[in-house]
Amino acid sequence: MLIYNVQIAPTNMRGTLGSINQLMICVGILSALVVNVFLPASSWRSMFFIATLPAILIGIGMVFCPESPSWLALRGEQHAAEAVATKLWGPNGISQLGMEKEPVTSDLNEAKPSWNEVFASKGAKIGVVMFILQQFSGINAIVYFSSSVFAKAGLASEALASAAVGLINVLGTIGAASFMDRAGRKYLLKLSFTGMGLSMLLMSLGLTSPSLSSISGSIALFGTLAYVLSFAIGAGPVPGLLVPEITGDRMRGTIEMLAVACSLFLIFLKLTIIG
Repeated sequence: MLIYNVQIAPTNMRGTLGSINQLMICVGILSALVVNVFLPASSWRSMFFIATLPAILIGIGMVFCPESPSWLALRGEQHAAEAVATKLWGPNGISQLGMEKEPVTSDLNEAKPSWNEVFASKGAKIGVVMFILQQFSGINAIVYFSSSVFAKAGLASEALASAAVGLINVLGTIGAASFMDRAGRKYLLKLSFTGMGLSMLLMSLGLTSPSLSSISGSIALFGTLAYVLSFAIGAGPVPGLLVPEITGDRMRGTIEMLAVACSLFLIFLKLTIIG
């Protein structure tokens, strides 16, 4: 989905529109947290049913969506690629497609990169490292176990506090989408990781220092919200957007798949160790 969003976005809005994928993930997390506020854990069947609705809507919507111009050009379907580019990007769509496309080969099998080429490419190395850093930032632990942290800190409603975490995540991602094409990817990453580090330091001091025990709950809440906001403005949306931008059409899908697979494996590994 992310690759498709990036490929159908015009070049001057790619950062903003490419961030929509991460924004919708954040909206989904917030929705799940809000459902958890109103439904008890015993209603897990209803929760699973609600979760099927977005998947059904996406499935129906994709029936009416065109193939991306870059993918059509890579397959040698030049006229179809130009028609879709014009439909999506207006009269100058063909020129934008010309900036991105690589020479089209007549043999589609030759267009498929080997794994040796993929692993040797700088795009794959950068993409995998970016997703590793994203996961080792600790965001999943914050999202999954924020209720437990808030409960230990003495907050009355940990479910509502977790919903506040989801809301901040959404708002931060909206902010990132607004500034992505103006501030630049590197600047947002620097700002994001610096903010996460300072937030973690604040939370550690608040939860371990005896002199701050009386306000540990407030510090835990503020530190968590600051951490999530910092993550949402850079470390969340940028890696998934950066990988398609630094790889050519020929390897883009494979490298993105490899980077996301590493990310999901790290999530599984962390939850296995923590759980």
